[in-house]
Amino acid sequence: MMYLSKRPKINVHEHIQNGFDFKRYISVMDTYNIEKVFLLATGTQKGNEGYEVHQKYLAKVRDEFPERVEMFVTVAHLRDDCLKQFERGLKYKPIGLKLMSGHPEMSDIPLNDKRIYPLFKRCHKEGMMALLHWQLNIKEENWEILRDTLEDYPKVVFLLAHLGVGQGNFSKLAELLNKYDNLFLDCSWGGYFKNFVREVDWEPEKFRNFYTEYSDRIAWGTDQVMSTNTSNQLLWQHSTEIEVLEQSKYRGWQKYFSKREAFGLGLDNNTLNKIFYDTPKAILEKIGR
Repeated sequence: MMYLSKRPKINVHEHIQNGFDFKRYISVMDTYNIEKVFLLATGTQKGNEGYEVHQKYLAKVRDEFPERVEMFVTVAHLRDDCLKQFERGLKYKPIGLKLMSGHPEMSDIPLNDKRIYPLFKRCHKEGMMALLHWQLNIKEENWEILRDTLEDYPKVVFLLAHLGVGQGNFSKLAELLNKYDNLFLDCSWGGYFKNFVREVDWEPEKFRNFYTEYSDRIAWGTDQVMSTNTSNQLLWQHSTEIEVLEQSKYRGWQKYFSKREAFGLGLDNNTLNKIFYDTPKAILEKIGR
């Protein structure tokens, strides 16, 4: 087994804000052998306002490190001009659109809202993907809205963040993956970090079976917000999000497991290689990158 630093990786979900010294993250990438990262700008929690300043900064970072960074653009979801915002962002030549329209701290606008749905049509036209924060388990109707979106835009690659925050219902996620070949999941944890660590510790076999069966549709990510306030937590969380997949038991982040080892997934090499590298690379290939 190759632990932590040896296995090549692509991180499909990470945030950045204006002023963060990206060379700090380059050192993290080099430490854990992360070849490339998909970056997106983050605004305020209410509707993603103010993202434009951060998006402009992200473009500069991408241009400085073109071999290490792929860029998403985003929109402020509560405005009526979402399509125009997205079209303005196309000048940055992104790989796709990042939407947080179903993020509980951003907004509860559904994917099929008249402000949002035209964005997917433009993604189709541009050959771009869409990274979605869409929480499936909040409402039963959210599953149907996602199904309709996948049906209406079969040529758009959709990457659903945090397993759709639907890890409690792997059988329904499996149904979607079996039916729609344009759907992928990222297994980033971000603000759900504590919950995911605990749930894997409680039910490692459940997670292991799902990750193994659908390793060609699951991509690794971390979903942290890198800002001028970012501490060395960045390094710690990356190590834990790698260890929990690679090892059947691990010491974990001391904040959560100070008295004992936690149960991880201990995935086999083939599964790990897919989740960390092959599946993210396949997503890029599907959109012609």
